[in-house]
Amino acid sequence: MKSLGKYLSWVLLAAIFAAAAVAFYGWNLVGDDIVFASRWQAALAKRGALLAYPYYAAVHWLSTNGRMANVLMPFFVGILPRAVVALLLALMVTAMHWAAGRCAGLRNYWARIVMYGLILTTLPWPDSILLYDCQLNYVWAAALGLMAAMLIMGKGKRQGWLEAAAGIVCFIAGSMHEACGVPLAVALWVAVWRREHVDKRLLACFTLGAIVVVASPGIWKRFLENQGTAEWQVGEIIATSLFYYVILLLMVVASLITARGREVLADLCRSPWLVWVVAATLGVPFCLVSGTIGRTGWFAQIFSLIAIFGMLQACITRPGKGAQGVLATVATAMLIFALVHLGYFATWQVRLNREVKVMIERYQASACGIVTTHCTSDNDVPWITLGKQRGVPDSDDVWTLATMREHYATTARQKRQLVILPMGVKRLHAGIDTWVTPKCHLGSKSLATGVIHTYEDIDLHAYRDRNGNIWIEEPLHLEDGTTLYKHTPLETDYGDKRTLVAE
Repeated sequence: MKSLGKYLSWVLLAAIFAAAAVAFYGWNLVGDDIVFASRWQAALAKRGALLAYPYYAAVHWLSTNGRMANVLMPFFVGILPRAVVALLLALMVTAMHWAAGRCAGLRNYWARIVMYGLILTTLPWPDSILLYDCQLNYVWAAALGLMAAMLIMGKGKRQGWLEAAAGIVCFIAGSMHEACGVPLAVALWVAVWRREHVDKRLLACFTLGAIVVVASPGIWKRFLENQGTAEWQVGEIIATSLFYYVILLLMVVASLITARGREVLADLCRSPWLVWVVAATLGVPFCLVSGTIGRTGWFAQIFSLIAIFGMLQACITRPGKGAQGVLATVATAMLIFALVHLGYFATWQVRLNREVKVMIERYQASACGIVTTHCTSDNDVPWITLGKQRGVPDSDDVWTLATMREHYATTARQKRQLVILPMGVKRLHAGIDTWVTPKCHLGSKSLATGVIHTYEDIDLHAYRDRNGNIWIEEPLHLEDGTTLYKHTPLETDYGDKRTLVAE
């Protein structure tokens, strides 16, 4: 049974790697990835090949943030081949799952399968999973942070170049993201204070990396500018993005009720378990001050999940055959669901990547920025993908459409608009008033009654129909100078909170 669990845990990790590699290989640059690609090209044009990277890194640290995740972006959007990028990203996605299991100290491979499955299915992956920027800022930061903690708290001895290499890894891990490096560094220094086994030299490297991030003038500038712009209430953020931390707190409180629970809790506090509890607790404020849900709670959730599984393992030291059978059954069900989910996600993302590629090609060939192509709606993708897929942007994806106009446009008129129409639309003319599909209407009159979102002076106009549904309105500026209006239903993505505000 044990060997079967070990084999199946590696099967799941292999499936995660394969699905991620397939999805990333055909990914097209959109959103923040386009911004970083443009910044890298600007640095090359301004400073040349030799000085471009130092110049890019310095400007980013001073103006945006000090995250190593973003400093590494030129390698992923302009230097490395696509195949290498896909393999590296897939490898780190897999490494994050593996490292979480190791940090939890799980000796039971069935328990590891359950943990891998929960990470795979309950973390906010739909929140821009495929963006290279988000992968580096959250997946890579978490994976490197966990592996750095393993090095720092590990009992293996390293000398010479191995110790130097470990120090470099720890510095990079600490500097990847402030919401990971700072809480974990403080938690590890608590372990030092409690006189646990910690490699202080590696911890110093990790801490230095965290300091580099928070010392960035850019990150403080952005923090001050974004104060008061919260879209979500504290209760909503906790319920959607910190629920594992809430579960952890409830488990700790429940343990205090019984003598046996207090004994187990005392033993845990004398172990590396305390590191993850402290790190999770210190990660909560980073999520709350963001004012939004999703990936802002990524690190606090992972730290909490590690602590939860460590606590469960300590409470159930010698599970009987019945308990092991239940665990194996739950793990098997989780494994089957995860494999089906990964298969659907990879298959659909391959299809959506092709649709985006065709859309970009037709946009570049368009004279006015109007594109007619087939595109799959997010609502038409099976639920078992768990919303991770991303295809041709919806009408309400203001940021994505704006960056694509800036990056892929070949004429000044294209930069003014990128409007995507479904296949089957008839010849466009000023008097048109028709349903192209049940979800797309073209008319000569504006129906907008308000806006649901404003981004950098771009107002997203909309109206509410008799059934209470919100419809997005996009103007189409035709080549003859007239304007039509495209109306499509609002398809809210994960993390969106948009309400119609009357003008």
